[in-house]
Amino acid sequence: MVDAVTKKTVEIMDSIKELEKTNPEWIVPLSECSMFYYAVLKAAVPEAIAGLKKGVPKFAEMGMEDAAVEAETCEYSLKENGLNSPLSEKNTEIMDLSAVAKSIIRMLL
Repeated sequence: MVDAVTKKTVEIMDSIKELEKTNPEWIVPLSECSMFYYAVLKAAVPEAIAGLKKGVPKFAEMGMEDAAVEAETCEYSLKENGLNSPLSEKNTEIMDLSAVAKSIIRMLL
């Protein structure tokens, strides 16, 4: 499930790049989302993987929780900037994947 979060995050970051090209007026809020998803790839996912490998599922759970928070923050940021979020479905997918991963990890506690 952590790998699924990673894959979906990369997909979203690619979508953000495409949206920035076709909608330059959205660059600021999309750049913010890009930073949030960069944090998922560089902090939340590695924390989850390390927690699982080291047998510390609490860290893995926290990593997946952080991934969901970053997706929620992206969604909020877009709406706060007056956009009908073009990433709403993808943000929801990350939140859902993270919740499933967190539930599975919680069983390890």
